[in-house]
Amino acid sequence: FDPKASREVHLTNTHVQSMQLNYSPDKHFWSFAKFQTYLDEHHPDNNEFVTSRLIPYIKKISVFILNSGLHLMDRAPSSFQLLGLDLLVSKDWHIWFIEANNYPLWPKGGWITDFTSKMGEDLFDLVIKMRQTPQEFINMPVGEWFCSWQLVWREDPPGCKLNKYNPCHEFYSFL
Repeated sequence: FDPKASREVHLTNTHVQSMQLNYSPDKHFWSFAKFQTYLDEHHPDNNEFVTSRLIPYIKKISVFILNSGLHLMDRAPSSFQLLGLDLLVSKDWHIWFIEANNYPLWPKGGWITDFTSKMGEDLFDLVIKMRQTPQEFINMPVGEWFCSWQLVWREDPPGCKLNKYNPCHEFYSFL
């Protein structure tokens, strides 16, 4: 941290970062694999941080956000909501949720990187498949993958007797 540097350089917001000199989307957007490789090289004591801590946290916070805002969402049949999560990993390896954004990585003029392009192509394929064969997705178990997308939460049909979501129970293991 350089206290004399612009504070905006520490923000991860794409728009803010794109205004900085020497901005490069490939340096701004990292896959999980690229982040873990960086950690392996610079912090070898945190091997498997991405798979053992970060990804499980992202899944839990995603479910929490969905359940918290479910009453505000357009819940038409076969619809979905795409959210982008902004997170921060502190020096003591605590993961902090900052905010959720609607329509992440949708810049004017197209995709930013090959990584986001692949994500977009897979999302498009997912939406088409959901429209063509919705029954295949209605019963899709949580945790199953479609291309690069994993189902982390599914709204159960009305009258379902499964246990209701309890955020206190879900986050207890992360405290």
